[in-house]
Amino acid sequence: MNAIRYITVPKNPAAHLFEVTLTIAQPDPSSQRFVLPVWIPG
Repeated sequence: MNAIRYITVPKNPAAHLFEVTLTIAQPDPSSQRFVLPVWIPG
């Protein structure tokens, strides 16, 4: 199992803006695929 680490830094909390860093300890050398969730405000 690969270790995945997320770091979330609030850049402008009032505007709901954050910086997210994703680090994978041992990434698959052939490829990686990332999908972000769909967000619908409200």
